Amino acid sequence: NRLYFDVDNTPSSAGVISEIFRKEENIYRSACTHFSVAAQGPLAEQLTKDHLKSEYGFDNYSPYYKFSQLDNSKVLFMGLGPKPTKISLFHCAGYILKKTDTYLNDLLSYKYDSKLVISGQEYTKKMVIRKPGHSNNNKVFRRILSSIKNKKQTKVQNIDLVTIDAKEGLKRAIEFAENGIYCYKN
Repeated sequence: NRLYFDVDNTPSSAGVISEIFRKEENIYRSACTHFSVAAQGPLAEQLTKDHLKSEYGFDNYSPYYKFSQLDNSKVLFMGLGPKPTKISLFHCAGYILKKTDTYLNDLLSYKYDSKLVISGQEYTKKMVIRKPGHSNNNKVFRRILSSIKNKKQTKVQNIDLVTIDAKEGLKRAIEFAENGIYCYKN
């Protein structure tokens, strides 16, 4: 099983807004075959530069994890409804607990070869993803989201906007997983 990702040319798979954003000037894009991030601003390079070192798209080298460690960091969900379930940040909890939780250790054990292209140069590396046959458990994602106190919801025309505190979001996802309530199902 091989996955190919060209940092400069592979289109975003997260929708038209993220694709337009990634093509803007002064954007940094992380080098990870699974769950690459495009970022802009004073911390963009710092947040994205180490994703190449990741063995899992949501480990401690990932922009998702690094962002959650910043004070006052927020995650904005646009157009995903009032109770979004596409919350990549919550996947960091699985990697954090992988070494001490047998379920997560087994779940996050599927290895594959990935090929990255960075500025025209090819790299091959092993990556870890969850085992085939497992998917996100949207009910759990909603439960975790509902437990977050620092959350704001509004609507602009027909688009739902939900903002959560990143540090609190990861903390809640960890607490749920520590209590055997996982973001995954098979």
